[in-house]
Amino acid sequence: MPNYEIWKIRSGSGNTDAAVPWMCYMPVIPMTGLRPKEDSVYCHFIEGNGLKVMYDCGRAGSAVVNVQYTKGRSSPKSDLEEWGGGGPEELRAVMKDQFGVDPDEVDYLVASHLHTAWTWNVEAFPNAQLIVHRQEILAAWDTQPSHRFGVSREHVMKVLCRKEPDHLLIIDGDHEIAPGLQVVYTAGHTPGHLSMVVQTKKGKAALLGELGFSYAHLYPGDMTILGPGLDKPLELGFAKGSHFAFGHNWDPTGEVKAIERLRGMCDLMVPTCDNGSPKMMPEQWWKTPSLEYQKYVAETYKTYSPGVYPDVRPLLERRRKRLARGGKKQK
Repeated sequence: MPNYEIWKIRSGSGNTDAAVPWMCYMPVIPMTGLRPKEDSVYCHFIEGNGLKVMYDCGRAGSAVVNVQYTKGRSSPKSDLEEWGGGGPEELRAVMKDQFGVDPDEVDYLVASHLHTAWTWNVEAFPNAQLIVHRQEILAAWDTQPSHRFGVSREHVMKVLCRKEPDHLLIIDGDHEIAPGLQVVYTAGHTPGHLSMVVQTKKGKAALLGELGFSYAHLYPGDMTILGPGLDKPLELGFAKGSHFAFGHNWDPTGEVKAIERLRGMCDLMVPTCDNGSPKMMPEQWWKTPSLEYQKYVAETYKTYSPGVYPDVRPLLERRRKRLARGGKKQK
């Protein structure tokens, strides 16, 4: 079975605390307790077996996202100023400058869902086959009230205008891109949400997208994840100790079922939204981040910088040297 490497990439940022009121009726519990106020938008670059794959592609630049999220309503100036970065040009520059990868040569782009914060920059990868679920297209075009802030018909049209099947593949269930690269239908957060299960040399990692929003949602009884300010685990009997559904969901019950299915398919659950998740797999590999790593994250990620995270940037040089040798790793 081929093995792949997975790099977590920052592609846009924002003040999550300011956005939460717009998400309405969301049961809010802490992510990793020491997370910084600035929260990034994430995507993943997957590489191996001669393939280059993106899982999501980040949000639009600040000018676009401010209009998208306010929908013309008045909003505190400070909220709008705290959205930074993003856009297809920034993401293309990250791929070229940090990975040495021509974005035009990316083979596949998997859309977890069509909320604009996650998949706005589809034009950054014009030659990739964009994989999206049919139900996601329908839901994004005519969505329910609690998701209207995050979707755009302009964005849906960008997706639908791609040429099938070379640049757009609409699926109705699970899909295998190649051995070790599985796209899994995980309806819950949205009707057509997709996660990925990726084979690495340490095992299979499940990239959750916006399913299972944080470690605190995946492991609601783990005090090391809930962070300071709580002196006992959350008493969430209805969650049965295994998962607390993210409130900003189309179908919370569906999310719980999807999470349990993924647990049986992988060795590692990776909540994409949580700053404490691994930034390069398999080099970083943990069920939950240590308290020391949470403190490091809180101190290091205070300001936004696009692309690969500081703690794994030294691995980029190792990757460049390996590729210069023709992809062979040193013994």
